[in-house]
Amino acid sequence: MKRFLRRTFGPVAAITYLSGVALHLVRILSSGFSVDDIPFWFDAWVVVAAGYGGLGYLLFWREVLFQNRLSTLLYPLITVHLLGSSALHVYTLIVRNHEAYKIFPMEYSYVMVVVMASFAWYSWRLKSKKGYW
Repeated sequence: MKRFLRRTFGPVAAITYLSGVALHLVRILSSGFSVDDIPFWFDAWVVVAAGYGGLGYLLFWREVLFQNRLSTLLYPLITVHLLGSSALHVYTLIVRNHEAYKIFPMEYSYVMVVVMASFAWYSWRLKSKKGYW
């Protein structure tokens, strides 16, 4: 199982971020979209996928080839973001409402489309020190 997690945590994190890009684009492009319109299955998806990706980021950081200083900076940011997002979505599932998301203004979505697309690219291209996962 550990070997499977090692090989797949980057792509799973990337796919998680791409789904976040899609949700934020829907929020930007749909004038009537409210956070209350987010289906709870999406929260469950984020809990599982971001938790899986974040766990991989947490466990295998010693095996990652950091190619430059930006790479070294992004890795812990992505780790914290994945695990924090997972925790926020767990909370949403527990309380069964999306009130917690209302602290994020519309401008947040504009920024997060770019940030999440960058995090997806980074996650997809993660390299191991050994040259393979």
